Amino acid sequence: MGYSTASDIIDLRNPNLSSSQQSRKSDMIGLATEQLDADVYGTKIELAIALLVLHWFEVENRTGSGGPLSSETEGGLSRSYAVMASSSDWGSTSWGQELQRLTNNVVFAPRNRMMS
Repeated sequence: MGYSTASDIIDLRNPNLSSSQQSRKSDMIGLATEQLDADVYGTKIELAIALLVLHWFEVENRTGSGGPLSSETEGGLSRSYAVMASSSDWGSTSWGQELQRLTNNVVFAPRNRMMS
């Protein structure tokens, strides 16, 4: 398989990283590795690391307003952005949203059952 490491996945998913991002990719992978638990993600840890790094790179490239578009007008050119309701900023990029879906799929949420 040609995409077995976080670095390979980053290159595959976003081949247009800036030269600055390419030069820092290894350090960013190291930071993401420290923040994500391999025991939680199991065999999907490299994908999770890649998605977190891609999320960070996209966030750092943003300028101006951000968040989901809540309204847009054409005549008079108006645009409004919604405030993210989540305490996590993962929802602010497609990479973060994908990481959130992956996390939801691998993390077993505790369940309580009422016994009568």
